[in-house]
Amino acid sequence: MKEKTQIFFKEHIAGNLVEKKYKILMSDETKERIENIKKTMEENKGLNFIIYFNHISFADPLLAGHIATLIDPNNTRKLIAPVSYSHTELKAKNSGTWGMKKIIEICGVETHRVVQAYQINDSNKEESFRINKKYLNRLRELKKLEMPVCLLISPEGHRSEGALEKGEEGVALSGKILAPTAYIPIGIIYNETYNRSSLNFGKKLTLSVGEMYIQEIGKKREEIFSILMNNLANALPVEMRGVYSNNIADIPEIRK
Repeated sequence: MKEKTQIFFKEHIAGNLVEKKYKILMSDETKERIENIKKTMEENKGLNFIIYFNHISFADPLLAGHIATLIDPNNTRKLIAPVSYSHTELKAKNSGTWGMKKIIEICGVETHRVVQAYQINDSNKEESFRINKKYLNRLRELKKLEMPVCLLISPEGHRSEGALEKGEEGVALSGKILAPTAYIPIGIIYNETYNRSSLNFGKKLTLSVGEMYIQEIGKKREEIFSILMNNLANALPVEMRGVYSNNIADIPEIRK
């Protein structure tokens, strides 16, 4: 009963609600990529996949979840999302992110509070590693159980001012644990003025699906991470590529 309830809310929040509350635009190329990725997932039932996206507003997890429902409409993968430990403490200043965490949990997403790399320092290093280890061990457990997974991750770790900021390698580490893993970059682009601290209902926006990359077992994490961030940058217009603006063609050779 609980699973059916979660699927109901996922379909109506990440699916119907998003379609009704936003004016979503997708290029023919993005629509074709979604269909091709959907076919890949249907043909490879055990393939894990990670939807990773630029983070510019509270609504981003819902929008990423919307793409997940298009790729996996039959809910064949367990949805998991790491969320900021500090930004999801129950405090007045965190009401938006805490509320978003609860919304995606209603949709059946399993959330894990993690400490972003930029927040780790000498005084909290040991505690931060302990917190993050719980999330990583959960991925290892699911891998051992052979339970296919879909992760929703913002590699920047926090909201930007619109242009892509330096990412954190947790996205590649997660994929390495779950490998083989398909990484699907989602570019979120508002086509009009928006508020980074609100849900922005009624706004016109473009969702752009970038090039999928499949990580096999044994690939080097650092090199894969460079590929991933460049693929995400390529899913965005030039003015939103930020620190990755000059790196699009500078992709290292993938070696075992």
